Amino acid sequence: MKKKLTMCLTFIVLLFIIFSCSPASSAISTPSIPLGPTTGTVETSYSYSTKAAAPYGGWAKYTFDWGDNTPQSTTDLVKYGTTVSASHSWSKAGTYQVKAMITSKSGETSIFSEALLVTITDQVIEEGNANNPPATPSVPSGLATGSSGISYGYSTKATDPDGDRVKYTFDWGDGTTSDTSLVSSGASASSSHTWTVASGTTKTFSVRAKATDEGGKESSWSSGLSVTITGPALVNNPPATPSVPSGITSGTSGLSYSYSTKATDPDGDRVKYTFDWGDGTTSDTSLVSSGAYSACELRPQMRAAKSPAGLVGYRLP
Repeated sequence: MKKKLTMCLTFIVLLFIIFSCSPASSAISTPSIPLGPTTGTVETSYSYSTKAAAPYGGWAKYTFDWGDNTPQSTTDLVKYGTTVSASHSWSKAGTYQVKAMITSKSGETSIFSEALLVTITDQVIEEGNANNPPATPSVPSGLATGSSGISYGYSTKATDPDGDRVKYTFDWGDGTTSDTSLVSSGASASSSHTWTVASGTTKTFSVRAKATDEGGKESSWSSGLSVTITGPALVNNPPATPSVPSGITSGTSGLSYSYSTKATDPDGDRVKYTFDWGDGTTSDTSLVSSGAYSACELRPQMRAAKSPAGLVGYRLP
């Protein structure tokens, strides 16, 4: 009896060992290491593929992990053994681990595959494709002094590192600018300008230039050339002829009489008046505003005169 019990226990242990060591029919395998480029540049999409085999067939979907903490990519359900692929782009340079796992239709998942190392670098712009700005133009060349109302020409030049044609913009320092046409890199171009300055004044302007290539890239402004412009000389025009003096036309010798007049000055200057009394004497007023009346008093001297009857009397000169 004891011997039979021992044999039964031994048989049970053997069965347990056999079933424990046998793979379950539903076990799923780990996908292969993803296949795809191992180097690349940022913001460029690359495709990677993998597959997994299952001895009993069935359906599953694959999940790719890109190693950059972005959302994983999961495929649709496919039959076991079907090669699947997914694409991804990285936004920063670095080395990333790309790996995959599989999930069966019933929800069972594998562990992740071994990782494929992918090194991503910053984009390199091929020489000749970059549009670099022109160099800063030379200080404009031209006269440093001049007169209001006269046109003066100024020139400058600049080179473009890409050999592009350039045009120049001149800033005249008075709130206006002028553009030239496109010229070859390194060639000079000129433009003319006329400044207006008030009579009797002098003003200094800073003339500078910048270059723009045919691709639209602009240089910095050049240093300025100081240009001093002188306005026309002041012209002192004479006042208009005064009005006929206003006052009494008869009077008595020895008494003072007042007379007034006025005149305008075309330049708006103040004026003074000189009265000629007709007896060889004159009188000047003080300065008054243009167009304002001014008065002066006359104190006539008495002169003796004989009447036809021989009597002596006095009259105004």
